[in-house]
Amino acid sequence: FHLRKRFGALHCCRRSWTDNGKRLFLHGYALSFEIEFACDERQSDDQVISTECLDDIRTALAAQFGHTTLISANDPQRDLFELLAERDLVDMRIV
Repeated sequence: FHLRKRFGALHCCRRSWTDNGKRLFLHGYALSFEIEFACDERQSDDQVISTECLDDIRTALAAQFGHTTLISANDPQRDLFELLAERDLVDMRIV
């Protein structure tokens, strides 16, 4: 049994500091993730995965990618972005 679930509308901002083009600057993205779940037997309520579990996944993805700023761990301007995060100007994630 399989279930494919799409989690979308995750808007974030990312900088690719090694890019020589426009992605050197902060760039907005609308991300979506499609996850496939599989099992040999369905749960007692005839589901592949519980609604509660899907909600937990949605919450985790939103916490990581919902209106956040993604900065590489080795970004030479990381200190500046950390300062912006400390001042609540960005909700930063190190990737």
